[in-house]
Amino acid sequence: MESHTSKKWFYRRGNQQFGPVDEPDIVALFEKREIGFQTWVWCEGMENWSYWCDTPLYHALRERSREQRVAPPPFPTASMGESKPPLTEFETKMNNLYFHFWLWTIIGLALLVVLVGIAALLVAMVFQLMILYQAWKSVPENKIKVPPILAVLLTLVPYFGEIWMFWAYYVFAQEMNDALAKNGSNHVVDDTWAMIYCVLSVIISVFVSIPATPTFALGLVVTVPQCILGIYLLKSFKEGTLEMYRKSSPTESGEQLGSWTLQPASSP
Repeated sequence: MESHTSKKWFYRRGNQQFGPVDEPDIVALFEKREIGFQTWVWCEGMENWSYWCDTPLYHALRERSREQRVAPPPFPTASMGESKPPLTEFETKMNNLYFHFWLWTIIGLALLVVLVGIAALLVAMVFQLMILYQAWKSVPENKIKVPPILAVLLTLVPYFGEIWMFWAYYVFAQEMNDALAKNGSNHVVDDTWAMIYCVLSVIISVFVSIPATPTFALGLVVTVPQCILGIYLLKSFKEGTLEMYRKSSPTESGEQLGSWTLQPASSP
């Protein structure tokens, strides 16, 4: 394997460039999650900047990890019974967030006729924003360059929030799809549905802000398809977040890439 120990590495975070650092240091940054699979890096001998996961050093470390891993025990036969691996704490957390989101959404829609449902929908929105936050957090290297917590809070800003939703949901759905594809996942967040969801949100905001009973009632009517679409959209975001999480966690084969335990290549 070609040694890169003597080469100096550079990497980028947002619009800032860092380096040079030695090979053990760039690997240590990866282990600490200070750089990710889609962080731009460059070292001497590379024609241009490249994602970290596309570099020869990353693939060499990956092969070394495969060679050194301990062989797993035989997989249970059909006679021993099929069983799914237990959910991790994060997977359980995401599933619970989504469960409460769609439950309170359904309760809110059922009670919307008597307006009590608005309170339930507000509770559902809290869980929705928590899922959105985790989704943004799972794709740190995206072109929007807004911290996850700020991306969520901006959706709550009066008037501006309705416009920002197009970035928070529609544009981000495309960013998540790029990240999922880059990490070898087949899951796709439907950005078309995200666009429709954002448009319906704007329509509802306009209707309920007009001080007239007919338009307010029309806004409540449009809330029904928007909430139903939101259940589907947030499920897709949740699954995308879990896919990104699993790509950064140990696989069934025992590979430790995602748990960030790759060790630096030894000096020649």
